[in-house]
Amino acid sequence: MKRITPRERLKDVFRSFKHRTKCNNKKKRYRHSPTNKISKNEYKPIVDYIDTAITTGLRAQAQNNRKNGIIIYLPEVMDFEENYHLTVLHLDAIGKLVSLLNKNGGRVLPRGAYNLASVNFDALRCISTEAALALTAEISNWEDSVRNKLRPSIKQWDEAIYSQFHDLGFFDLFQNKPLKKPLVNQYASEKKLVKYQKADCNRKGATRILRDSIHELVGNDIDTWTFLHSGLEEAITNVGHHAYPAECELRPKEKCWYLTASYIKRKKELKIAFFDQGVGIPNTLETSKLKEKVDFYIAKISRSRKKLDETLLEAAIEVGRTSTGDPDRGNGLPDLLEFIRKTGNGELNIFSGFGHYKLTVTDYNEKQHTSRLPLAMQGTLIVWSVTL
Repeated sequence: MKRITPRERLKDVFRSFKHRTKCNNKKKRYRHSPTNKISKNEYKPIVDYIDTAITTGLRAQAQNNRKNGIIIYLPEVMDFEENYHLTVLHLDAIGKLVSLLNKNGGRVLPRGAYNLASVNFDALRCISTEAALALTAEISNWEDSVRNKLRPSIKQWDEAIYSQFHDLGFFDLFQNKPLKKPLVNQYASEKKLVKYQKADCNRKGATRILRDSIHELVGNDIDTWTFLHSGLEEAITNVGHHAYPAECELRPKEKCWYLTASYIKRKKELKIAFFDQGVGIPNTLETSKLKEKVDFYIAKISRSRKKLDETLLEAAIEVGRTSTGDPDRGNGLPDLLEFIRKTGNGELNIFSGFGHYKLTVTDYNEKQHTSRLPLAMQGTLIVWSVTL
């Protein structure tokens, strides 16, 4: 029989002590997380959506690990004009994956589900103001879902892209934000952005903050600011009254809206974007006209909302049409039109659901157009661009 040395005896004592106290080191469950993980019926449709989206242009790569992580690689160009399908495809993928985290209380998902591991910005070379705002909203939801654990990796970012997101205030989302300052040489972006605002429907003073920020970029006040102010106030009010109804399952954890602006000095082009992630204008506007009622039943039979969304979005431009029926409501969108009209040159674009409304003004000559979108805008995006 072999004799045990004092050193081996001490190891045995520590090992025994460790086993006896192991039960006291259990990790406490996050008190806001659900009792049970989400079921296969909840995550399987999103897994199928991601797999199908990859075949239609989504740049994504699954990681071969226990968490079944997936990386979303952003495309080279993101905008809602010439690259709408590809831009919305990537935004939707991020939004759907984050929605799973929300349902699961921010915990690691079941092995059969895709777990959003990373969003890679390295290939991104050009992004519009409104696309940057929508992307920021999705990343903000993700950061909220994982309880402030994200860490941006910017080593391979394009310098102009980094400059724009730095101006936008994108990195303020993170507790571990990069300390790098944007370049001011030939590689810097000529587009300067206003730091975005994120707030709920009760936020006051947002338009004043935006006006002051635009004044700093442009160098003077905007003569037609009154029309823009009225439209923005109505848009903010609509978020509180209609965008997030109690009976609908919400995609974001918070009932928020997002607002920003950009200015290109060389072109004297001012762009302002307002975005919410609610149910969208077509889902909140009443269907009172005969044509809208017919389209409603057509959509119900064919299970397609594209034509109905286009019709309802066009109806939303009419003065006095609201989902509340109040006579003093519904003037916000026409006020946005007036801002473009008074300036004389510019565009107003409204994306909501499958509907797209566009007003183009050239030397005070107007042209209006409504169309159907290939992919639904999850929420409402209002963008207008004017030449000062």
